[in-house]
Amino acid sequence: MNSKSYTRNIIEEDKKETDIEKIKSAKILISGSGGLAALVSSSLAKTGIGHICLVDECAEKITKFRRQYLFETANLNKHKHVSAKDWINSFNKQSNVKVIKDKTSDIDINEAYQYDLIVDCCDDYESKFVLNEISQKAQKPMIHAAVTEFSGHLTTIIPSKTACLNCLFSPNSSFSYQPKDIISPAIATIAELQTEEVIKFILKKDTLLINKLLTYYSLSTDFKTISITKNKNCPICSKN
Repeated sequence: MNSKSYTRNIIEEDKKETDIEKIKSAKILISGSGGLAALVSSSLAKTGIGHICLVDECAEKITKFRRQYLFETANLNKHKHVSAKDWINSFNKQSNVKVIKDKTSDIDINEAYQYDLIVDCCDDYESKFVLNEISQKAQKPMIHAAVTEFSGHLTTIIPSKTACLNCLFSPNSSFSYQPKDIISPAIATIAELQTEEVIKFILKKDTLLINKLLTYYSLSTDFKTISITKNKNCPICSKN
């Protein structure tokens, strides 16, 4: 990888080469390859991330096509993660991109062990809860994000230290997890914030959204940060 291509990404001059090396060697597992994942994976590729694994089983559909900008008309009915890999490799040929054509629920725990960080870009909450369990079992940090209609949110989950997704949203609650239509700019906003969390994690910054839920409502351009706490009786993370 030509480090000169990425020097403008790093702010602190005295740490520039070290930070570039950390980003280059980082191993990131991204579950999902739709609108959110497409933007996150492309932003990470532009930043210089050296190893990206994309997990998704779906093919590109015309109903979702316009908010998933990595894909062209020729990609319709092709598997999304393959299209995303082709785009990333065309932009950064030295990025090691692995694709897994599987459901999130089929991710092997041994696969998760190989990565530094899990990024939740799943479309549905059923998959998000499964990914949360994988994160906890593998003891791998996870950056969770979700977008629906005009709003979105994100948080960074550190096993044994922070609240997990199950602490925030119980799978047994009456909350509706059905996918809804989404405005593309809301996806872009949350995707960039999620990407920034990934970079902050890699560079070990102390400004991560730990035990904090950042919410965004695009109609009023309103951001809020909500403090969250670990549920001592959480069936997923209380033993950690």
